[in-house]
Amino acid sequence: MTNLRWFLQVLSCLIVLGYCTDPRYNDSDMYDDCFQGAPGWYHLTATCIFPLTQFERNYSTAAQMCGAVNHSIGYRETNWLIAQQLLEMFTNEKSRDLMKLYWTGLSVRNGSIVVESEDATNDTVANVAVFTSMYNPLWAEGQPSQSLSSNELDGSCIALDLRNSSNFGWRSLPCSSQLPILCQNYACLPGTFRCADNSKCIPSSFQHDGFNDCLDGSDEMPVTQSIPLSSSTPNSLLSNVLRENPVYEWPMIVSSGGILSPTTVRYGRGECTHRWTVLSPNDQHFIIWIKWMSPTTSTAIYVEGKDQNGRIYLNSRNATSSFTLLSSSFVLTASDTDTRKIEFQVHYQEADKTICRITENNQLFFNSESIPMSCNYRFTTKIPSSYVAILIRKCEGPSPIVSTIQFNNSTVSLTRRQSKKLLIIPSNSLNIHVNSTWPGSETQLDFQFFELRPGEESVDVFMIDSDFEIEWIPKSSEICMEGQFRTLTVNMILTSSDESENSSQSSTWNVERFLKSCSEDNVQIVSKNQSAYVSNLGSVTGFGPTTVVIHQSAEPFEFYSIYALQGIARDGSGWAFDEGVSTTTISTTLSTTDIISTTTSSPSSGTKCKLPTINNGYIKAVSDHAYSVGTIVSVNCDEGYMLDSLPYNIQCSDNGTWIDGENRAYPPVHPIVKCLHINCPSETGYEIDNSMTPDTYETSYGTVRRYQNRSTYGYQPFCICGDDKKWLADWMCYNTEHLTKYEIPNGCIIPEVHDAIFVTQLPNDQYVAPSGYTVSFSIEMDCMVCPTVKKTYRCLDGLWRASNGSVQAYDSFECRCQDEPGWIDPCLPHGTYVQYQGYYSCQCENGWKYGDGTCVDIDECNETSSFCDPFAKCVNTNGSYYCECPINYHLFNASNFNPSQWGSIQRYLIDGYSCVETTCIYDIEWSQWNIQVIKPPTLSPYYKSGNSMGYLYATNMCDSDYKCLLQFKETCLNGDWLPRPNPLVACKALDQSVYSFQPVAPYFHVFQTIDLACNQESKIMIGSF
Repeated sequence: MTNLRWFLQVLSCLIVLGYCTDPRYNDSDMYDDCFQGAPGWYHLTATCIFPLTQFERNYSTAAQMCGAVNHSIGYRETNWLIAQQLLEMFTNEKSRDLMKLYWTGLSVRNGSIVVESEDATNDTVANVAVFTSMYNPLWAEGQPSQSLSSNELDGSCIALDLRNSSNFGWRSLPCSSQLPILCQNYACLPGTFRCADNSKCIPSSFQHDGFNDCLDGSDEMPVTQSIPLSSSTPNSLLSNVLRENPVYEWPMIVSSGGILSPTTVRYGRGECTHRWTVLSPNDQHFIIWIKWMSPTTSTAIYVEGKDQNGRIYLNSRNATSSFTLLSSSFVLTASDTDTRKIEFQVHYQEADKTICRITENNQLFFNSESIPMSCNYRFTTKIPSSYVAILIRKCEGPSPIVSTIQFNNSTVSLTRRQSKKLLIIPSNSLNIHVNSTWPGSETQLDFQFFELRPGEESVDVFMIDSDFEIEWIPKSSEICMEGQFRTLTVNMILTSSDESENSSQSSTWNVERFLKSCSEDNVQIVSKNQSAYVSNLGSVTGFGPTTVVIHQSAEPFEFYSIYALQGIARDGSGWAFDEGVSTTTISTTLSTTDIISTTTSSPSSGTKCKLPTINNGYIKAVSDHAYSVGTIVSVNCDEGYMLDSLPYNIQCSDNGTWIDGENRAYPPVHPIVKCLHINCPSETGYEIDNSMTPDTYETSYGTVRRYQNRSTYGYQPFCICGDDKKWLADWMCYNTEHLTKYEIPNGCIIPEVHDAIFVTQLPNDQYVAPSGYTVSFSIEMDCMVCPTVKKTYRCLDGLWRASNGSVQAYDSFECRCQDEPGWIDPCLPHGTYVQYQGYYSCQCENGWKYGDGTCVDIDECNETSSFCDPFAKCVNTNGSYYCECPINYHLFNASNFNPSQWGSIQRYLIDGYSCVETTCIYDIEWSQWNIQVIKPPTLSPYYKSGNSMGYLYATNMCDSDYKCLLQFKETCLNGDWLPRPNPLVACKALDQSVYSFQPVAPYFHVFQTIDLACNQESKIMIGSF
C-alpha cells in the first residue's frame, strides 16, 4: 500500500506539474478575511486554521471543542500540498508550541476516511460519505502499516504530524489518545462581511441597512475593529434553551480575566448545561472563584485544564474560596443549571507573578480587585549598611492584619489603619507579604520606600495630614557607626495659606517610646515657637508646622511618636490647651514626671488606655494605634527575660486599664509590664537521674553545666539554662542519649559550622571520632565560600589537631578565605571582602555595587538612579556619572549662584546635577573704554541665553569734527554678552617702518580717523584711509 501511495503522489505531480516545482496556491489573495485578524488564526488559501494547542483531549472531545472556536470544525484538508504548506507556515513561525501532533476531523470507518457528523455524540462517529481514498499520499512514512488491511484500521482516528518535515503526514492513532486539534473554518471574500456567529458571509452593502441579514443581527451592530473569539450568540442560546436538556457551547474566550455567567431565558424550561472554553493570551495559570447566588442550587461545575486528568468537581457546598488552576487554559462545564435565573458567577484571572513587583520609583501598589493571588515583595537598598524607611499611605483589608514584613529573622505585622505611618526597618533588605481578597477590592496597599544611608544627607519626607505616626524599630545587636549618622527629617505642613490660621493650630507629638544607646543620637522636634530635644516619654505641642529630625548612629535605637493636628485656644498666661478636652499640662521638656492628666468624665466609647512601658522587653504588635477599648498589645521579652505565659497579650478594658490573660489589671496612669530575669531550677534532670555533680551551681539564663566525671568519652554531657524553647525557665541537656551506645575513649565530636562541610569515613549516625584517627581517614573540612580551601584534622586525646599539630578548639572551626596563602581579594580594587556564614559579599565604594562576585560599576544612567534632570544627558563613568545640560543651560553651582535669581527654588536644586537656565545680567560700563553708550530705556533683570536686548548706541565713536552713531545689539550667550557689531573691535596699527600716523596707538576703534603719510620721501600715498 505504501508503494501505491507514492505512485499516486508522483502521478499527481505529473498532472499538476506546477505544484511540484512551487507548491503554492495562488488563490490566497481572493480570500483575505480570517475573522478580521483575530489572534490565533492562520490564513491558508481559502481556509482559516486555528491550532488549539491549549488543550489535549481525545478525538471526540477535541472535535467538539472546535465548535467553541467560532463554530469551527476539525481540520479536513486531504490535499497533501496544502498540508505541507501548513507545515512550512508553522516552521516559519519558529515556535515549538505549534510544531505538534494534531487531531484532524477525520477518522477511519469501513475502510474509508470519513468526517464526524454534526449530530454525532461524544463517543460515536457517523459515516456521512466516503471522503477520500485510503491511499491518499498524505500518509506519513510507514503509515498505515503495510501489514494491516484497510478494514483493520476501522475505529482509529487520523492525526496530522507537524513536528518536523521527516515525520510529516497522517498517522492512524487510537481515538482515546490525548492530543490538541487543528480547527478549520472558511475565509470570506473581499467586500463581504462575516456574521459574528460565523453563520455566513454577506455583501458589505448589507450592513446597517435596517435588516438583520445575519442570524445574530451582528450586521446591524456598531462597527468594531475586529470580531473577538468570545462573540456571543443570544439567538442560538434561545433556540438551545427551548429544547429539552439543552447543551449550550459558548464561544471560545481569549482573556486574562473576566466573569462567566449563564444567560437566562424568561420562559425557559427545566435545566440546561453551559460550557465555556477559556484561553490565557499570556500563557499564564488561572485563579478561579465561584460566587454562588443560591446556596441550595443543584448546579454542578466541572473544571478541566489542558488535559482531562486534572478535573475538579465543584458545587455550592464545597467551593467557597478561590483556587489556582495550574493550566493556561480551561474548560468549565456547568450542568443542571436553571434556565430562568442566574445561580452562579465564575470569576477568573491570570495568576501573573510579574504584577507583584515594586515600581522603579520604589513604590508598592496592591489592589486585590486586580491582583488575585498573594504577593511577596522584596526591597533591598543599594548600600548594605543602609536602613529602609517605609511611608505607609494606605493599608486596608477585611482582617485586622493586612500584611507582614520580614527582616533579620523578625516579623512586623501591619494592621489595617486610616492614618499614615512612617516605619523605619533596621535592615537593608526586607520581604513584604500580603494576601489577596480577590475579586473584591477590600485589600489595598500603597507604600513608598526610602533608603537611609549613613553619612549621607537627610532623607526628607513632607506630609500634609492631621494624623501621622513615626516608628523606628530597634535592632538587638549593638552596632556603632562611629559618628556616621542616618538622618531622617519629617516635615508636617499645614495647608492653609492664612498665616494667622496656621498659627492658631497646635501640632502635638506624643512620644510613647524612645531608647538610644549612643549619646550623640538624638530626636529634635521643631515648631514655630520652640525647639526641643526628646529626652524621655511625653508630649510636646507647638504652633503651626512642625519638623522632626532624627539622628541615629548606634543600635539599639527605638522611637515611636504619634502626631495630631488640632485647633487650640490660649489663656492669659500663654499656655496652649486643646479645645473641648479636659485640661492637660504639656511638658516641653518631655519629662514623664511633669505630665499630669486630669480626667473627670466617666468611661465611654472614647476611653483610651495609655501605652504601657515594657521593662526588659518590647511591644511586638498593636491591633489599634488609637489604643481604644479592645486594643490588644503583644509583648515580647528580651533574651534572658520572660513572662509567666507566652504569647503574652494585654487588652484595653472599658475603664481605661490594661488587663492580661489572667484578668490581672495594670495601673492606668503608669502601666509597666515587667519581664523577669530567667532562673532555672537548682538541679537539672540529668543530675537527678544519674546522681551527677556539675562544675557550677549557677542557675541564671545561659549558664552551662558540665559533668567532669564523664569526660573519659572525649565529649562531655552538658546542660544549658533557657535553651528549652517550650519553657525558658528550665534546663536543656545534650550528649546524654548516646553515652552507652558509643563509648569512645578520648573521642572528638565532629564539628558543625555553617560555611563548611566535614567529610568523614564514620557511619552516618556516629558524630564522634576516635582518638588516633589516622591521616588516611582524617576528617576534611571543605569550605563552601572558597572551594579550593580544604583542611585536614585528626583527633588526639579528645582534641582536634590541624595538619601542623596545633590544637583546634571545637568552636573555632571557620573558613576565612582571606587568611589562606595565595588568596586574592575578589572585591578589589573598589571594595573590601566581607565574609558571612556560608557566603561572602563586598563592601563597595560609592558608585560601585556588589555583583558577579566583585564590585561592579553602578550605571546610574541605565538604572535611573542619577540626579540628572529628564531633559539632561546622563553620562556614566567608572564609579560615578555626570550630567550634560542642553544648550542654554548649565549645572547649578551651590557655592556660586545669585540668591535673588535661584533662591526661591534652591531647595529643589541639586548641586552639580540640576540644570538651570543660563542667564546674563547686564552690568557692562562702557566708560572704562572711553565709549559713551545709550542703553534701552527699560532693562530686564535677567536675559536668557540666546536672547538679545534692544538696540544700544555708541555716540562718541567719531572724532570731534564728525557726529556719528554706532548701533549695536548685546546678545546673551552662555552667560556672557556678545555685542554685534562690537564697538571694541579694533583695527591694528600699520607698520611704522613704512607709515607715519597720528595719533600713535597700537589699535584704532570703529570710525576713528588718522593722519597717514609715507616715511620715505621718495614715495607718495596713493588712496586714502
